[in-house]
Amino acid sequence: GFSQQQAGAAGVADREYYETLGVEPSCSAEELKRAYKKRSLRTHPDRGGSDEEFKQLNEAYQVLSDPQKREAYDRYGKAAVDGSAPGGMGGAGMGGGFPGGFPGGFPGGFAGGFSGGGGVNMEELFNQFFRQQQQQRTHLVQVEISLEDLYAGATKKYELSIGGERKQIRVPIQPGMEAGTRIQVTPNLILQIAQRRHPRFERHGDNLHLPLQLSLYEALTGFRRPIKHLDGQRLWLAADRETTRPGSMRRLSGAGMPRFRGMGKGDLIVHFTVRFPDSPLRGTAAETLRKLLPGSAGTASPDPPSGEKLHPLQMVRDRGDRGDVDEREGFFQMCSRTCVVHGNSRS
Repeated sequence: GFSQQQAGAAGVADREYYETLGVEPSCSAEELKRAYKKRSLRTHPDRGGSDEEFKQLNEAYQVLSDPQKREAYDRYGKAAVDGSAPGGMGGAGMGGGFPGGFPGGFPGGFAGGFSGGGGVNMEELFNQFFRQQQQQRTHLVQVEISLEDLYAGATKKYELSIGGERKQIRVPIQPGMEAGTRIQVTPNLILQIAQRRHPRFERHGDNLHLPLQLSLYEALTGFRRPIKHLDGQRLWLAADRETTRPGSMRRLSGAGMPRFRGMGKGDLIVHFTVRFPDSPLRGTAAETLRKLLPGSAGTASPDPPSGEKLHPLQMVRDRGDRGDVDEREGFFQMCSRTCVVHGNSRS
């Protein structure tokens, strides 16, 4: 084959792409890659470069980083890689050493040499070869899907622009699909799911997590609370025969996400915070509560002995005047004011 070092020694048909990248025709693939990274940082539009300059840089690298395209460019110039070669090439003959990758040397299995006057259209040969190369590239496109659609399933419609061509596609979203799931739409187009953040539920695997704030009365006496699930149905949560501690969690089996390509559903895990009164109870209300609650012994909090000082504590608040953060599972923030699920009592 015709190596890059030979090309540099013998000269190339066109040096423009090499000059765009600031390298010599004899440069190695690694040198080419380093030069591209360095110049792309300098010419990127987000860093003050021009769109046209950045486009030219990428065009040059796209050709020179592909060994087959680079060999064609070195021999015949830009005409070999942009489909602008004239129809037919009179005079000199060419053999099967022409750009690699053709079955038998050329598209369609055409092998061996040819000379001018044979009726072979060089433009069509180039176009067919590089059209095949383009089709082999796989495009990965990320699409954002709501948690509701990942729960119930849906068919989404998208209009995408790939290689300057706009395509309309329909994508089936199956119940239980997760963020990161890839869907093969066409042989060279893959969609990757990203989950849109939900204002109430948080998903982890097949389980759903939900913060729920109770009043002190509900925490002490029990509660029944309706919530709106991801399918729009109302789901009643109840713990009306026991107390609920701040920071505790309760599980409702089978109320989580559908298992993708499996049976059943995960669980709904509810994380509790308790809203306390803003000021302490006084007078008769405090005395009544003191008699009812265990451990109070019917007496008020004692005063310190003579000579010992009382040290009032100050509230430690999170940024934004929120409550403490429960990090036992390492991911779930229990916000006493911002993560409240409000229900109604309609039947």
